[in-house]
Amino acid sequence: MLSEKQQQELAEMADYVSELTSSKAKSVAFLKRAGILNTKGDLAKPYRG
Repeated sequence: MLSEKQQQELAEMADYVSELTSSKAKSVAFLKRAGILNTKGDLAKPYRG
């Protein structure tokens, strides 16, 4: 069972994910900051197939 603090943190993470996925631009910006996409919006080298 999760503590109240853990439940609150999960709720905050879910809110953050909802915010990030609310638009394509926000999703792309996040993926660029995370290094998954390069500045052009293409997959970064480590993630290419």
